[in-house]
Amino acid sequence: MTSVQAEVISFILKNQDKDEINLLDVQKHLTLTHPTVIGIAKRLEEKHFIKREQSKTDARYTCLKLTKKGLEFRNVLSNKAAENEKILLQGMTDDERIEFNRLLGIALKNMTQKYE
Repeated sequence: MTSVQAEVISFILKNQDKDEINLLDVQKHLTLTHPTVIGIAKRLEEKHFIKREQSKTDARYTCLKLTKKGLEFRNVLSNKAAENEKILLQGMTDDERIEFNRLLGIALKNMTQKYE
């Protein structure tokens, strides 16, 4: 599983409340080209993490749905995130962690504004 494939699964997980998540949604969120997103979706489908279906509301769109295996991947993502956070913050005091999170928040805001 590549990091971009994991990001696609994460995006679908976070947006499960929507009726449909299509390739264009993923393309915009990850700022990737359409052919790249098609390739990622194809590989995720081959690995049985997602299934691709024609949109029920607009036949021009391909929608992505998580399979049981894709839904179970949430635990892997959660465990990996906790592990990475532990590694990232090791050796920092509580005050340093607070400052680090504050600075990351500023950086995230800057990047979000750039791509809106």
